[in-house]
Amino acid sequence: MRPVWINLHEAIAHNEAVMQRHESSMGQSILRETYMLRKVASELLMPISL
Repeated sequence: MRPVWINLHEAIAHNEAVMQRHESSMGQSILRETYMLRKVASELLMPISL
């Protein structure tokens, strides 16, 4: 893995897709990370549609 900057909503969508596919590379932290990304999006940013 390597860190890259991406749009917050794209990150949430990517994580949700990974969780739906139950990818073998999916770690347990993805649930926590996705929860926090959603929290940031809902409480700190204006909602946007993709």
